[in-house]
Amino acid sequence: WITEQLPWFGPEVYYDKLTTAGKEFIDTKRLLRSLGFGLVDPRLLKDVMIRPSNGKPVLNLPFLLKKTMQETKRLDWDTFVQRQRVQPLKVVASALKSEEPFIMSMEEGHFSTLDELSDCMHASCLLPGIAGPVMNAKVK
Repeated sequence: WITEQLPWFGPEVYYDKLTTAGKEFIDTKRLLRSLGFGLVDPRLLKDVMIRPSNGKPVLNLPFLLKKTMQETKRLDWDTFVQRQRVQPLKVVASALKSEEPFIMSMEEGHFSTLDELSDCMHASCLLPGIAGPVMNAKVK
């Protein structure tokens, strides 16, 4: 919405790209692994043995935020930067140590490229086990 890539390009990600991605985006077989029951599912034994502390998450955020947003359905970064003056985007994540919300924005220097914005959005979507391990944010 913020880059005005409507009516088709922006929403198309949801009804076309993500719904046809199959296991590349959401792999429900990994749900038991994310809940700590990987040894119960024989399909996940190799995953449990190779990565004992964490397996592949159920939700593949890099597919959405790297492959889709930066490659196949690229966000119009120049328009996004121009629109930040009028309608700034604030990305909110949870700070584990302080147990407070952590607000990231372009004006505060948390992101200045599409890749950095993707990392901020990744941090805001994390649910350990479901969407991946905890990650460190760029602090100014």
